[in-house]
Amino acid sequence: METNYHILHLVNGQTLVGDLEYTVESLMLKFPLEVSSKTITDNDGKVLGEHMVLRPFLIMTDDRELTIDQFNVLCCVTLSQRLYKSYEDMVEHVYGKQVSFEGDFYSGEKENKDIEDLSQEEAKRLQDQVNDIIDNLNDSNDNNTIH
Repeated sequence: METNYHILHLVNGQTLVGDLEYTVESLMLKFPLEVSSKTITDNDGKVLGEHMVLRPFLIMTDDRELTIDQFNVLCCVTLSQRLYKSYEDMVEHVYGKQVSFEGDFYSGEKENKDIEDLSQEEAKRLQDQVNDIIDNLNDSNDNNTIH
């Protein structure tokens, strides 16, 4: 399969990666993923750099491509070949799985458990969620507000 992987920096500040196809007036981006960054700091809060991650761009849809007007593209560069595998793995994970939005997402009230009644797996998952909230608060620049 021939690939034409590119990184598009859009005028709205978003960065998308995908298999690019040019048309007369627009760009067709197949299997788009959004590039987002997380700031890396040391123990003193000094910024050391950024960690770049890919996340799904087209969610809750069966669409696998989008059309972008060329006037919305600030710049376009080719994706480094050494990153093809990471991109393709993420595409397979995001777009390769069949997702069903049918059925009842709410299956009644769940029984509340005391902390002592949690299994080790449940306690670990709960602790991980609490740690994620704390990490997000520490990374926040807006006076530790959770949205």
